[in-house]
Amino acid sequence: MQRHSITSRIPFDPLFLGPEILVSLPWSHRLSLLNSLFVIVGLNFGVLIAWVVVSCITLPLLQLYVRQKEEVAQNEAVAARRRAQVQEKRSPVVR
Repeated sequence: MQRHSITSRIPFDPLFLGPEILVSLPWSHRLSLLNSLFVIVGLNFGVLIAWVVVSCITLPLLQLYVRQKEEVAQNEAVAARRRAQVQEKRSPVVR
């Protein structure tokens, strides 16, 4: 049977230990636990902020790309209709 230490199960939550155990720890261990908590929380906020920045940059770029693609398709459809109208005027249908 393998034994797990508390730090391997819950490495980021020093309050999981309970206030009694946390108070009984030396200051160096308390600071180490709080430091690990702040580093992990800080990394999570950093990832969220980076995700928002990337989304704010890529969303307008993708919108421009799709809009240009739709305009090209619409212009081709208008040109095809005009060619069809010109073709009808040149060769009247005989009934």
